[in-house]
Amino acid sequence: MKTKLLSCVLLALTACCTISCSTDDSDDIGSGDRSIQSLGFSSRIFDLFVEEETLPELNIRTGSGTETYTAANEYGLNWHSSIPNIASISDNGIIRGEAIGTSRISARTPDNLKQAALTVNVLQSEQLDQPLARDMIYTSGHMLSDNSVMQSFDLGADGYMYCSQVGRGSNNYNVIIVRKQANAANYESRMLLPYAGHGNNIAVEQDGADMYVWVGSYGTRSSEGDYTLSQTMARIKYAPGKTLKPSECYEQYWIPQRRNLQASLDPDNDIILFWCTNSNYSTRYIYLYRLSEVKALPESSEQLSFSITWGGETGGPASVTEKPTVMVKNLSQLEPLATITLPQSSPLTVGSNGNQGHDVKNGKIYYYEGAGNNNDGATPSTATVSIFDFNGNLIRRHDVAAIEDMGALASQGLTSTGYMEPEGIKFYDGMLYCGFASRSTDDVRRAVVLQYDLMQEP
Repeated sequence: MKTKLLSCVLLALTACCTISCSTDDSDDIGSGDRSIQSLGFSSRIFDLFVEEETLPELNIRTGSGTETYTAANEYGLNWHSSIPNIASISDNGIIRGEAIGTSRISARTPDNLKQAALTVNVLQSEQLDQPLARDMIYTSGHMLSDNSVMQSFDLGADGYMYCSQVGRGSNNYNVIIVRKQANAANYESRMLLPYAGHGNNIAVEQDGADMYVWVGSYGTRSSEGDYTLSQTMARIKYAPGKTLKPSECYEQYWIPQRRNLQASLDPDNDIILFWCTNSNYSTRYIYLYRLSEVKALPESSEQLSFSITWGGETGGPASVTEKPTVMVKNLSQLEPLATITLPQSSPLTVGSNGNQGHDVKNGKIYYYEGAGNNNDGATPSTATVSIFDFNGNLIRRHDVAAIEDMGALASQGLTSTGYMEPEGIKFYDGMLYCGFASRSTDDVRRAVVLQYDLMQEP
């Protein structure tokens, strides 16, 4: 399969992208006292790729308000890179990735009395072009619960791997959240979330000693009997053995007229990403917010935008079709940091091949697409990773070469038929983790995760 790499050039992901910056003041810039009171980068850590050039988001607070720095550099700021052969910086603040590594970028006022600094990691993504090797395998293909496929995963700060599944057969109305050690043959514990949805793209957040899972809720029953199109995003404390219906998940987030909500988190930079669709799934959106602002929203009683059907299982509650009223935190009260509308046309465009997961870290969005090979053993499965910034510029795009060689997959014990459906993507500390639901002729569903060190030469 031909690898698609778009390097050195920033390609517009879509014209339908808007970005806005939060300000501390609503005063008009350009009048009053324009002496600089403080400088501050919007991120604590920022990643860019070798040969990528970008202007970091720097907020300048003056007596007249807060504005975002532009390359015109009208305040005459002085820019500095601690290791310019890793990340160079121009006189007007444009950073360029020169080589893999970490540098420190700083901006200072001409009198050196005010300054701000930013950690910059320079990454390389060509590792995704490499054939399968043993050291790429983070999990070696374990069955989770109910012999059902993994829908998503995240790696918790507590050292555990958290996976979402949809139950099989008579249990198909449940989203199952499983906690396990990455290479343990068996899972340690699980939670059940009946009528929640499909378990797409969960995110795990540590809060003190507790772990919280962000997962879609208030799904609706499909014609096949499973659940999908979650209308809210629930933030639930992970509690082994517990069962929570949507009405029992007491922290819910909602975007009016949107469904199939999915979230990914970057707590280090106070960012949360919501992926969702319109009513008929014809348009897909990405919204970026400050995580702290989202969690601080007040709760309100809201009627959901679309009717849902749930229940009717043997021995369970009767089937109900309703448009429930729910206590939610309504995200329409916030102005997003960025809004991106994903296109649906060109095969080289993000969003054209079906969402299999996403993550947001250090100023980059990692978007995952592809499909399994129907367990036919004849053609490879497909998986594509696209990396773009908050302005919708496509930075890198790769087919995951490791799943193209079905013989190598069999020799490593991952699948004898080449079935590797992409399910979930996460990025931590320079490591990119690509999840797959694998199957073989024994029809056992297994979870596989491949890992890539983006801070090493391929």
